[in-house]
Amino acid sequence: MSISAGSKIKVFIIDDNIAARSIIAGIVKNEDDIEIVGEAGTGQGGIIMLGDVMPDVIMLEATVSGGMLLNDIIKEIRNVTPDAKIIICADAALTSSIPEITQYGIMDFVTKPFKKNMLLRSIRAAAEGDE
Repeated sequence: MSISAGSKIKVFIIDDNIAARSIIAGIVKNEDDIEIVGEAGTGQGGIIMLGDVMPDVIMLEATVSGGMLLNDIIKEIRNVTPDAKIIICADAALTSSIPEITQYGIMDFVTKPFKKNMLLRSIRAAAEGDE
């Protein structure tokens, strides 16, 4: 998926931690080429909302609550928005699960606490389809 000139990268955040969602939104709020189009605190809540906003990039917390396993959330996301790129967000302690996660076609893995430049680079690369 290539974002056309002048259009913004639409980002949707799925994270049960409101502070984490706020941090991501705060990082991208002054970026001319990125906008937050929605947020959800559970995987199910996010899946329900995705069809309405059709994001380019989904920031998905690896341990989001709500009763669904991560791979099931990803499968449902793919059913609703097959072209959206998924970036997994997680604490650094979960980096050992990266190889397991990448089998689901995840574009990137960013660790908390978020570093502004790395997060923005990851979102832009995912939107352009670069792995």
